[in-house]
Amino acid sequence: MPPECICPELRRPNYSPALQDLWAVGMIVAGMSSGVFPWRTARTTDPSFRFYMENPTRLGELMPRASDEVAQILQYVFRTDPFSRITLEQLREVVEKAPLFKEDEKRGFFDKLFGF
Repeated sequence: MPPECICPELRRPNYSPALQDLWAVGMIVAGMSSGVFPWRTARTTDPSFRFYMENPTRLGELMPRASDEVAQILQYVFRTDPFSRITLEQLREVVEKAPLFKEDEKRGFFDKLFGF
């Protein structure tokens, strides 16, 4: 759940459910590309989320199997200001071009997933 849904003080009068959905799509992409979610809850009490808030350019460290390109894209999805997030159209465009996995992780991921 995005921070603006968890913390009422971050909610704005011009709240946008579409921007909340974008955060959810980002979490799905994060999970698909790395096999883990970067944090449990988008609160500063969560150590992983706090790490991300303090070091947004190091998001990839929380998702070691994800490609660098995906980690970079997700930095724009996981902005705490919902109105500064990438749009769904922009996200689709860049995700279509980006590899989801690091090259050396692809085989191991699919081996685990499908038991090859």
